This record gives sequence, structure tokens and C-alpha cells, in this order.
Amino acid sequence: MPTSHTASAFVSPIRIQGVWALWFLLSPGVLCAQIYWDHGANNNRWGSAGNWRPNGVPGAGDDIIFDNTYDADLPTTIELRGNRSANSLTIDLDETFSIVNGTGSRILTLTSGDITRTAGSSGTQTLAMTELALGGDSLMNIGGTGSLTISSEISGAYSLTKSGAGELILSGANTFSGGVTVSAGTLTLSNASALGTGNVTLAGGTLRLNALNVSVGTLSVTGNSTIDFSGVSTLNLTNFSISAGVTLNIINWTAASDFFYTTNWTGATKDVMGSAPMNQITFSGYTASVTGWDGWDNQIRPHVPEPSVYGAILFGALAGLMAWRRVRGRPAA
Repeated sequence: MPTSHTASAFVSPIRIQGVWALWFLLSPGVLCAQIYWDHGANNNRWGSAGNWRPNGVPGAGDDIIFDNTYDADLPTTIELRGNRSANSLTIDLDETFSIVNGTGSRILTLTSGDITRTAGSSGTQTLAMTELALGGDSLMNIGGTGSLTISSEISGAYSLTKSGAGELILSGANTFSGGVTVSAGTLTLSNASALGTGNVTLAGGTLRLNALNVSVGTLSVTGNSTIDFSGVSTLNLTNFSISAGVTLNIINWTAASDFFYTTNWTGATKDVMGSAPMNQITFSGYTASVTGWDGWDNQIRPHVPEPSVYGAILFGALAGLMAWRRVRGRPAA
């Protein structure tokens, strides 16, 4: 006699797959909506549902977009007036504006941590709320002219990667701990703690110190990169490494006022010049063959005679010339 199966004892694989697909699509963080600022409520408040298209205050799964479609109605400041969340933030504008607290101390949380500023953007945009909380490893693809400035404290146990040809300015006392990677464009620091508490990797682009005393645990240079001392600056490293075949250019560095120190340098030998990895660092105005690492103070710098040394050499040469002329001027015995 054939075995019978009741409906409760048998579930179609197709039904299982369908339920699984529905659960996947509706899970938080999977289904993301694009939400545009359109200023429909005619005020500058993030929390006004009518300011967004489609109408509704954005949530943690939404990708926020500020673009030129509604730039004529874009206020110069947008007020959070409460702790807010979004999945990501995109700026595609030729306008200047800031996102600010509005009232009290406010947090904007980005679930993905990602910020994009398109190549067609211009002007200056600023995130100036009290805290920008990263909910994931942040990809900050910053393009266009002008700059994006983040003066908020950036927090979270995640990393920040700067890509894109534009300039990102970090001016907050940041506490994020996942480290920083610069792969393109310019990352400008306007606070000694702007890099957070993690390690730093230069894989391309420029790190601008901007007249600061900056300390980093580990700096790794993995692609051709630039450090711009831009003012009276000091860079203090505990550990330093530079990959084979890679060049690090040091610009706007002035002897006796700008300083580049490292306690440890993988593969390097103190008080030696002209060999790798010392000659993989070029200071503007000097050749890579004179770059060295001082044994007495751990400074990386071009090793050329100081002005006092030049004076001593010139004095010695003049003294020698005068002695030679006296000898030449004596009558023969």
C-alpha cells in the first residue's frame, strides 16, 4: 500500500526557496531605497517627511542623495534636530551646504559608512553634526572640485578608505579605530587626532598634514604616494614600512622646522644613505640618494651638509689658499 503524505508532512522545495527569497529581500540592510532631498516641506529640517522624495524621514536602510535636481531649493544648512540614520550619503551638487545639529548634540549614523561625492560636484559641503557614527568599513569616494569637510567626530570600530580625485578634509577629534587608507586624491588633516586610533596605509594620493603634530602607530606605504607637510608640521611614527618599488614623495618640507620621525623602519639601516628603502623616499629639492635615517634622533631626512658645515669648508678652503699664496710669494733660498 503506497505511503501517503499529508500537507503538513511535505513542503515543496519551491515554497522553501520562495520563503527564503522573501525573507532575504525584506531583511534590514538588504532592501535599500534611494531617498532624495527635495525641500518639499519648505524648511531645513532633516526630520520633516515632506523634505524627502519619496515622502518620509529616511531610515537606516536608505541611501540619501543630494543632487542638482533640487539644488535651487537647497538650504545652506540642514538641521538634524535628533539622532538620524541612513545607509549611505551621496553628494552630486555644485552648491555649498552643511548638515548641522540644529539642537543639542546629534549623531548621524551611516549603516554602511559610505560617502560619495561625484566627479561633477563643486563648492564646499560640510558634515558638522556632533558625531558621524560608522556602521561599517567606510568607503569615502570623493571627487569633483572644492572639498568635503567632516568636522564631526567620526566614531566606530571600522576603517575609512579615501578614494577619488577630490579633497576630503577631516577636522574632528576622531575616535574610529579601524585605520585609514588613502588610495587617491587628497586627505587633508585639520586636527592632530583626525586619523583616529588605527594604523594608516598610503596606497596612492596625498596625505596633507596641514601644520600639525601628528602621531601614528604604523604607517605602511604600498603605492606611490605623497606626504605634504604644508606648514610647520611633524609626523611621528612608531613603525614604518614601504613596499619594494614604491616611491614616497615628501613636499613642502623645510629643514629645521618640519620633522619626520620613526622609531622602527622595516628593512632600513640607520645612518646609511643611497640604498633601499631609504632611497625610496624623495624630499622635494633633493635627490633620493641623500635620504637617510638618523641614529641619534630617529629622523628621516635628506643628509646634506648644514650651513655651518658649508662655512667650515669655505673657511678651510680660503685658509688653504692664503697659505699657498704665501708659499708661492716667498723668494727662493
